[in-house]
Amino acid sequence: MTENLATLEKRIRSELDENRSIWKNRRTYHATLYNLFVIASIAMSVSITVAGIYDDGTLAAILGAILAGILALQQTFPFGEMAFFYRVGISEARILELDLDTKADTRKEVEDLEIRVETLIRMMALDIPRGQALHVAIQKMREEVRDAKKQ
Repeated sequence: MTENLATLEKRIRSELDENRSIWKNRRTYHATLYNLFVIASIAMSVSITVAGIYDDGTLAAILGAILAGILALQQTFPFGEMAFFYRVGISEARILELDLDTKADTRKEVEDLEIRVETLIRMMALDIPRGQALHVAIQKMREEVRDAKKQ
């Protein structure tokens, strides 16, 4: 029985580590793209202003078109929101690992925790919502993960 419990705990840790690693990579990717687009937007805005000061309307128009493209990409692909979503998943995984270390002493508690881990992984695999729906989805995900053991 002890070996089975240890094996179960090891499997849970393995799943948490593997998925947390994936989420960290995705968060880093999305955060990097978000930061690059913000910096590019600021640089383009300043460049347009400078081009206007020097009465170079053609350059200002070209830079304005590039800025419009950057802003359209930011709107179409919400990299900042995606990075936040993965950060929440990583935090939830840390909480579950802490629960495994401190709150799961019996086989039943470990099995309940395993259900919560599976729920988190499933919720993180769903499509990422945008805008206001993101915060609602995160709250729902947290509730489902915490309530998974009650089922």
